Amino acid sequence: MRQLLYLSLIIIIGCEKIDHTKPLEKPICEHQEFHGTFLQNNICFKANSFQYFKDGNFYFISLKKSDLFIEGIRFNFNSKQNLKDTLFLESSFNLKSNQCGVFYSYFEGASIVGSWDIPQNKGTKNDYLIIDEFNSDTTIIKGRFQCKFQTKTVNPFVNAPDTLNISCGSFKLKR
Repeated sequence: MRQLLYLSLIIIIGCEKIDHTKPLEKPICEHQEFHGTFLQNNICFKANSFQYFKDGNFYFISLKKSDLFIEGIRFNFNSKQNLKDTLFLESSFNLKSNQCGVFYSYFEGASIVGSWDIPQNKGTKNDYLIIDEFNSDTTIIKGRFQCKFQTKTVNPFVNAPDTLNISCGSFKLKR
């Protein structure tokens, strides 16, 4: 038990001191080459299903526990943005040029039963998505992210945590 506590403290302290201007050298959660992982309230989340796609003027990145999208995080950003800039996370509505929409949701079948959000104009500089690599020829996108969700809208029967902090997130996806 004590070892688990020490490991949790090392992970928390390690993530707090990460310089988000350069890529992580060693992943926090073990993964394959193509992946989507993050710490969710300091517990490793490995996406079983991940994708990115373009729809109109927007790119979407989805990291979820299954193809049925039972639980997972989704980002959307305007394809005309400079992907070399840090994108700050907020609600998906009325995005500004350096912002990215973020949404964490729970599904039962095809129906949404709960979600977490960062309300418009409430995001901070600690809520961000960084695209480290984007190659339209190979269709590979790679990046990092973290955020602290502020608004919980969840049906009472959904087993959702009281707070939702995402840290040490990384992904490498191929369309």
